[in-house]
Amino acid sequence: PAVPPISPAGALRWGRARLPDKGVRVLFGDREEQVFCLRPGDEEVTSVALAYHATTDLLPRITPIATQCCGFDGTSCARRWKRAQRAPGSSDADCVGGSADDSARGGVVERTYFQAVGHCVSLGLALCRVSCAGHGCGYDRLSVYTSLPCLE
Repeated sequence: PAVPPISPAGALRWGRARLPDKGVRVLFGDREEQVFCLRPGDEEVTSVALAYHATTDLLPRITPIATQCCGFDGTSCARRWKRAQRAPGSSDADCVGGSADDSARGGVVERTYFQAVGHCVSLGLALCRVSCAGHGCGYDRLSVYTSLPCLE
């Protein structure tokens, strides 16, 4: 059965946001597999290394959790997006969360879950409900935020 996406918009309007009790799923960027779950109290987490409940077999992935955006259906991947044109981009300069492949531009931007949500909304997009594997920016090597509740 389809799981409805988490809508943090109300929390953003009322100031200090709190993650939902069911948590938010963080996926591997290259597959639909949960890396770990962000829970209430994890509002400042920006990387796997900061997630105290991430297992040690994830240590190669201690990098920032990537922000990737999608259309409002949650599955139309837009890892690259041209802000001015509000259209899909084609280069690493267009990566919505910075590029893991382009350290000259600063690499991946560290964001909390709610900063990631706000960034996607500012682009006219939403957080994804899928991993978006193969859609660029080097995120296949990282973990990615989603709008999905946790599995457990």
